[in-house]
Amino acid sequence: MLDPAISPLNFRVTGEAYLYSTKIFFLESDYLPYNKLGKFMEIGFETSEGMQVAAENKRAAHTDFLKHMQHVLVEKFTKPDGTTSLYIGKTKIVHFPSCMPVPHDLPFLPHMDHIILKVVQSGLMDKWFNDEIEIARRKSIKQQREYREKLLEGKEEVAEDSSSGGGAGNLTLAHLQVAFMLYAAGNFVTLFVFLFEIRGKIACCS
Repeated sequence: MLDPAISPLNFRVTGEAYLYSTKIFFLESDYLPYNKLGKFMEIGFETSEGMQVAAENKRAAHTDFLKHMQHVLVEKFTKPDGTTSLYIGKTKIVHFPSCMPVPHDLPFLPHMDHIILKVVQSGLMDKWFNDEIEIARRKSIKQQREYREKLLEGKEEVAEDSSSGGGAGNLTLAHLQVAFMLYAAGNFVTLFVFLFEIRGKIACCS
């Protein structure tokens, strides 16, 4: 629960652009904690940006769709050992029901409702989400491991360069690739202009 005594100047709650109507709802609410929350909210932050603000500032938080925040937390803010500096609250501030717009009086609508209900009740949605979280966790660990290995390789290369005298590297064909491309483009333009002039002279003579 928010403390009404907290000043909006030293507390931040970031959110995505679609939460603008929610911010207005909080500001117009007579419930004091909701009214304070509306004053805290800063709209226009992507999920990863808002969570980065929360990671760098202990008096900041980000509000978003729970499942999406859990996925971003595992993918971008979890260390290889499984620890993270962020915490996702278990209490929901406000519920955002999902819906699917369909034409009115569809003959197959009851059957569609039955299938959606079966999918949710069977736990397929939870299994899909847990599988996605596990894939993101493995991908994050792999990327961080590769990043650490590159850092170690970079340090070894710097040490080798310094031990060899720190001279400039050898010039290779890769360094001349841009110059060659510019040279080829210039020749192509010259050829085009030359052919255009010949065509003009032939047209004048005829």
